[in-house]
Amino acid sequence: MLGGNDNQAEQFTLADVDTMTSFAISNGLAGIHYWSYDRDTDCAVGSASSTCNSMGVGYVGDYGYLKRFLADGLH
Repeated sequence: MLGGNDNQAEQFTLADVDTMTSFAISNGLAGIHYWSYDRDTDCAVGSASSTCNSMGVGYVGDYGYLKRFLADGLH
């Protein structure tokens, strides 16, 4: 799940996007799916939210994870 998860010690960060994208491209995967697209916007740090990534305001902005996947070469 993008950003903060139910366990606050578990986070999916932009560095994780880079790692996942590199793996997918180097192994010829057809695509990547992630949970949850509707959380691809910033909000205050805190518990997992169904409407934002909980990584902090200004972390990635609106659709920041999607933009990073695309910038890393997934299309």
